[in-house]
Amino acid sequence: MLDAVRPARPDWLRLGARQLYSWDVPARGHGGVARHPATAISEVVRALQGAPAGSVGTVQGVVLSGSGHAEYDPFGEATRFHRDADGTVTLGPGATHQRHPPRRGTV
Repeated sequence: MLDAVRPARPDWLRLGARQLYSWDVPARGHGGVARHPATAISEVVRALQGAPAGSVGTVQGVVLSGSGHAEYDPFGEATRFHRDADGTVTLGPGATHQRHPPRRGTV
């Protein structure tokens, strides 16, 4: 599943910019930035398992902006996750990858 989150590395990223992964679950007001895609995915899954059915979360490759402000520039495709009515978290529509069953007490 990590390959679905890892975008192709642009040339400028190979020159030393640190690739990070932003994650966001708006329904819970949760989000952040992680060094590793597995950490970002875990945070999205955890937040979605406590979110209402139909909630979505995203993981997006980012780098620190060169603007001098504390902001990130996205690159590649964002990977979407959603929470089913039964509490299962899956990759977005059409995905055939890993499913995360609900944790006890979160449905």
